[in-house]
Formats: sequence, structure tokens, C-alpha cells
Amino acid sequence: MNNTASFKALLETDAGLNSKFQEVAAGYIQEAHDAGIRVTLNDLMELSAVRLHAMTGEAIGDWQAEANAQLPAFQRRAEEEAAMQAIMDNQSERHDEELERLAAMRPEERMSAARSMRQTQRVQGSITKRDLTPQERATAIAEVAKYPRSMQIGKARELGLE
Repeated sequence: MNNTASFKALLETDAGLNSKFQEVAAGYIQEAHDAGIRVTLNDLMELSAVRLHAMTGEAIGDWQAEANAQLPAFQRRAEEEAAMQAIMDNQSERHDEELERLAAMRPEERMSAARSMRQTQRVQGSITKRDLTPQERATAIAEVAKYPRSMQIGKARELGLE
């Protein structure tokens, strides 16, 4: 039984530890989301820094360095950021290579890559996003729910929801 399996077994038997892990993981998930990366509870359970934080109540180790080394979502984000930097920097050695890679993609793949790069720009601060308080967020969600489904995404963006 490895460390992750042992931790899962502990969570099943100890409700207090399970709630503490949920609380700690929510913070890490939000931090990853703010960086434009989607992670799950199972992803975070693989990281010893997160497991130790849940068990001790203190942040021990560098969870992001561990995530960069182990989790595919973090590795993809690093690759996307490097590609975007190469495309934006005309002097970069990878500039032409990345442009050729984009040109070789099917149109839907190019659109997906562009969305991903836009998300990276948002994370880096070139696109500003308004932070909502929990009350403002709840009000905005209730407002969005009043609209037909076809209009909800646009209204959510307009109100600052993602």
C-alpha cells in the first residue's frame, strides 16, 4: 500500500481528517484555478505536501514544485506558457517553430490553443478580472439564473463570473 492509498484509507475512517483535507484542498484548488490550472481532489491527494498540510495543519514543503513535477495539468500549463512566450518574442529561437506548429494545426486545434494562450495572458495579468465577494458572487449567480440558457454564459462573463 503506497502513501496515497494509506491516506485515502485514513480519510475513509477519520471524518475530522477528511473535513480538514477538504478544507485544505479547496484552498489549493482555488490557488491552482487562479493560475489557470484545473486540479481535482484526487490530483492533490497525490502530493505529499498537501497530505502533510491536511494532517498537521501547517503548510509543509512546496506543493507547487511537487505539482509541477508530478501533475500533467501543471506540466501542460508550463509548456503552454513557454510556447506563448516564444510566439510573442520575435527574437526567440522557438518563435518560428511555434508559429509553424500552430499553422500545421486544424482550425479547431488552433482555436483551442488560442483560448489556452488567452487564459495564460489572464493569469499573467494582461487581462483584468474583477474579484467578487461571496455575497456579490451569490447575487451574480442568482441574476444569471434568471436568463435563458442561451444567454447565461454571456451574462455571467458580464457580471465577472467565470
